[in-house]
Amino acid sequence: MRYLILNADDCGYCPEESRAVLDLLDAGLITSTSLLAVAPDFPAAAKALAARKAPCGIHFAITCDSERWKPASEARSLSEPAGLYVSGDVRVQLAHRADVRTELEAQLQRMKSRGLTPDHADAHSTALYGLNGRRFFLDVFEFCSEHHLPFRFPRGMHFAEEFTGHPLPGPLRIIVRRVLHEADGRHLLLPDNISSNPWNIERIGTLENLRNYYFKELELAEDGVTEMFLHPAYPASGHGKEWKKREWEREILASGCLVEKAKRLGIQLISWGEFAQMRPYGRGNG
Repeated sequence: MRYLILNADDCGYCPEESRAVLDLLDAGLITSTSLLAVAPDFPAAAKALAARKAPCGIHFAITCDSERWKPASEARSLSEPAGLYVSGDVRVQLAHRADVRTELEAQLQRMKSRGLTPDHADAHSTALYGLNGRRFFLDVFEFCSEHHLPFRFPRGMHFAEEFTGHPLPGPLRIIVRRVLHEADGRHLLLPDNISSNPWNIERIGTLENLRNYYFKELELAEDGVTEMFLHPAYPASGHGKEWKKREWEREILASGCLVEKAKRLGIQLISWGEFAQMRPYGRGNG
């Protein structure tokens, strides 16, 4: 059986992103969202999600896209210069793991203080996945295990191969298996696969190309649970040309074509919360 979690990331990023996510939730065109507790529109987005009792996860961030983002804790190695490490900044290599754990806890408590209990966790950018050589993923795994939060890390290799553009070489496959071993040792609930378009706007070219990419991903979905995550937003000034991709992803989701395509393919849509009920903690994902 094939299951699909249709998730919208970056709720709270800005008003245009939050409004797009909320409109899609109201229309039943996504099954979940992920909330940024450190971004500027967090207070308004959290209030709206709590009022709706909407299914949402926590979108952990230890890097930032703007100087307006601020950490939830006073962790010193994450506090300069703009509140969180700037995305891609090599100084993220200097972050203390204890500070990362403190920040994760503070971001969760910030959500709970707004009446929200997340049904899963995922990560903004790649800083928490170990790709930078730091073992922050162990801190995330421990955190999610203690708080019984499913986490976005795929068991399959498809997403990594789409992201890199080629099959993963043997050594990288070994590393991924070791990471999965660490997750299993903590009885973490992980999706079988994840899917999101990794291309920039120049490579995408047109809205039709982007839509067809997601159609193909649905057609290729294998048995098990796949999370497909997009970043829908309304037009907004000051974000550069790449923002157009978010606008197109909102249009794709708002059209209902992904929901319709999934149903035609016999794929059942579920939320993260429903996924957690399907596979109890302590049994692994097998």
